Amino acid sequence: MLPMSEPKTASMKTVLKAIVSLGEQVTELPTRDEFEKIVADLSEVKSDVQEVLKEVKTISKAVDKDAETVVNHGKRIIRIENHLSLK
Repeated sequence: MLPMSEPKTASMKTVLKAIVSLGEQVTELPTRDEFEKIVADLSEVKSDVQEVLKEVKTISKAVDKDAETVVNHGKRIIRIENHLSLK
């Protein structure tokens, strides 16, 4: 095991700078009311996102149905063309 060295002592100026810096960081934190408002806003945004996803899913189903219809009509047209070309 390595021998432990003596801890370095910080100057009073360094300690005061650290305390002031921590104080500034703490004052930048949101208050309880601000935090509750942020949580409420996030909850509302989550609800809005769910609504948008619901609409997008509905639209994507409609687009899929339209694409399926186009493909089916294409197949029918090819069958009719083939039938007419045989005559």
